[in-house]
Amino acid sequence: MAESPALRDAAARPKPARMKAFAAIFALALVSCATSTVNEPSLARRPAESIDPRVPIPSNPVAGPVDAVLAARLGTLVADGKTGAAMFDSEVGRAQSLAAAAGPAQSDSWVIAQEALSRLEAARAQTVRAAADIDELAASRIQGGGLSVADQAAIEASATELAAMSRRQSEAMDAISAQLSG
Repeated sequence: MAESPALRDAAARPKPARMKAFAAIFALALVSCATSTVNEPSLARRPAESIDPRVPIPSNPVAGPVDAVLAARLGTLVADGKTGAAMFDSEVGRAQSLAAAAGPAQSDSWVIAQEALSRLEAARAQTVRAAADIDELAASRIQGGGLSVADQAAIEASATELAAMSRRQSEAMDAISAQLSG
């Protein structure tokens, strides 16, 4: 006996309970996509970007000794960077040897080497943070009325020292990362 078209259409329609379950699962999937626990880098303005480009550059630089407060703060920041570099240096040899011994991607030894690389990144963060704090200090000083020649030289020397540490760390991490990806 043939089914009537109305009966066939009723059977083909989704059941309300199925629709509610589907809607709940769909909503849950959307919520899980919207919440992320990954620490994305901030897109906020960096201190150096907040300097007004219209701030006049003094034609006669201010002479004088380095501001004592500035010198003390720079000393603290360079010391923080060196502490981070020491932590990095204590971990880099182990990470290099683990990367050299790592098997193919996704193997246990590869995962262990990746974890060592992550520890290196965490150790490097202290040096990078100190360098960023020097940039912020310079930006706030410029906006606060300018820098003396001695203050500017002290900031540049500290920033150069931390940049060299950071560059060395970055090169070591890049070499380890390349070893693990190739």
